Parts: sequence; C-alpha cells; structure tokens
Amino acid sequence: MCRSSLSCLLFSLLMISTFLHSECLQHCDAGTDQVRAGYWFSQYDHYSPVSSINASLYTHLYYYSLSLDDATSSAPVAVPRPDQLPILNTFSSTIKSSNPSLKTLLSIATDDRKNSASNAAFSAMAADPDLRASFISSALALARENEFDGLDLAWQFPSLPSDMTNLGILLAEWRARISEEAQNSSSVLLTVTVYFSNHLFEESTDDLDYPVDVISENVDWVNALCFGYHKNSNATTNNAALFDKASHFSTSYGITSWLDAGIPPCKLVMGIPAYGRSWFLKNKVKNEPGAPVVATGPRQR
Repeated sequence: MCRSSLSCLLFSLLMISTFLHSECLQHCDAGTDQVRAGYWFSQYDHYSPVSSINASLYTHLYYYSLSLDDATSSAPVAVPRPDQLPILNTFSSTIKSSNPSLKTLLSIATDDRKNSASNAAFSAMAADPDLRASFISSALALARENEFDGLDLAWQFPSLPSDMTNLGILLAEWRARISEEAQNSSSVLLTVTVYFSNHLFEESTDDLDYPVDVISENVDWVNALCFGYHKNSNATTNNAALFDKASHFSTSYGITSWLDAGIPPCKLVMGIPAYGRSWFLKNKVKNEPGAPVVATGPRQR
C-alpha cells in the first residue's frame, strides 16, 4: 500500500464497483449496488485531518487501520495509542456531519511496520477457535462503541494453504456472529481487502488460492488491491497496469481471475491507487518504462 504521497494521504484509494449483474442477486444485498470508497490512513492525520475529507465523494469510508494486540495472547484488536484514540472515537460522527448517508468501516490489518510478525499473529489467530472468537468479539465491540457501520479484514497476505482455509472459517464465524447480534441490534457490514488476484504469486507455495466460495457467501464485498505490482523492481514500472501481455501482473488479469474463480461481479470492487511512484534513474536519458534505476525516489520507502 502507498505510505507517503500526498494524494494517498488524502484518500489513499478510490474503489470503483463493478456493475450489478442480475445473475448474482442471490449473493448480494439489493441495496448495495454501488461502492465508491476510500481508505483514510490514521497515522497521517497531521497531513490530512478527518475534517478535511470531502465526504461527498464517497459512499463508504474506511478508517485504516487497527491491528492485533501483540502484547497479549488472546488476539484482541489493539486500540490506538492515546493521542490517536479521540480520532477513532469521533471518526464516524465527523465524516457523517457533512454526509449523513455515508457508511464508515473499521479496517483491521496487518501492521506494515512489522509485516512478518503481524502476519504470523493473524495466522495464529485464524488457526485457533478461541482466538478467532476473541478477535471477532473485540472487533465488533470496537465497531459498535465507535459507531462504525462495518468492519474490514485486510490480512496482507495469507502465506500458507492452511491460512486460506482458516481465513474462510474466520469469515464464516464472523458472519454468523453478525447475524446473531443483528436479531437484537443493527447489522454491520463485513468486507475483506485482498490481493489483486485470487491466486497469490511469489510465495513459497504454488497452491495459494483464496477460499472464493466461502468469501462470496459471507462478505458484503471484496476490495481487490489492483496496484503495487512491482514493488521491489530495479527498473521503472507501471504501478497499476491495466494490461500486461508479458505477465500476470495487471488489473485485467486480477479482476478476471476473481470472476473466473466465482466471485459474483456485484461483490467485486476494484481498488485503484490515488498516488504515483518515483525513482532515481541510472541514466536520466533512459526514462521509459523498464529503465534501470538506482533507488526509489523521494516521499516513499
């Protein structure tokens, strides 16, 4: 994900929904026929305060993000540090003051600053029935306490076939809990933020596919991250190529793979980046895509 460009700080991602297809109505809430969502990065509040967001641009806005509390063994969601807590508490009310119809979602994600440890914590949580129950209870409590309309799971990314199996179990149990609570209170949305393709590339195993059937049955929609295809390249690249005849790393391939795997079109949301990338060129005369670089440019890691 983008961490530094100003446009990313302002709204991070624009999410554009696919058209609602009649053949998948049985999987969809008839009221959710369009999604124009953005992710707001809480750690960049000093650059882009919540009050500066043009809420009229969106149907949904994500607070990104909280992660697992690695200080305990019970897998609750970690609350923000004290100076960030008031922002979480007032995020929904601030956004809705200018657009009451907008829906807010709380995204629970792996921590970019300690990705390996955070992914391991998500893997352990998803594998254990008691930890899953603790996680679900913690997430729902935080959402309701802070008046969010939904929750999002942004596990980036499951790295073992067992992780994918356990992800499906987690989402099914989460949906069951939401449905149970909805008998006595308002329901909440449940979404999942995923890899651009239903199959993960560049992993240690070649059989890493999302549990598409379980996802389709239990989430309101899927946010596919259709960008960042060549993060560690030693040459200039197209960060969010729509087409790439030479490889699978393109939006066309990713969206098609999700549809071919069985995700209903009405539940698939394509994520596009609202930021750019820069490099220091090895030879400034050679500046076309694929030109050799010596380092990434300013304002990015």
